[in-house]
Amino acid sequence: MQRDVEFEAESTDKAGGFIGTLYINKTENAALTLLKEGLATVHEYSAEGLPWARQYREAEVCFFC
Repeated sequence: MQRDVEFEAESTDKAGGFIGTLYINKTENAALTLLKEGLATVHEYSAEGLPWARQYREAEVCFFC
């Protein structure tokens, strides 16, 4: 979609994959947008250490309200 993105790595998982946040155009949290639209779900193990964890859970629950 030809958009600038930035990735902020917070940690790694057991398999060595990055856990972090993907930003679109330096400001929009891609995961939060997907959760609000009902296109993603929260993986608790990965989210628990992120500063956005509470907002992720709220966005996921709010979609199903």
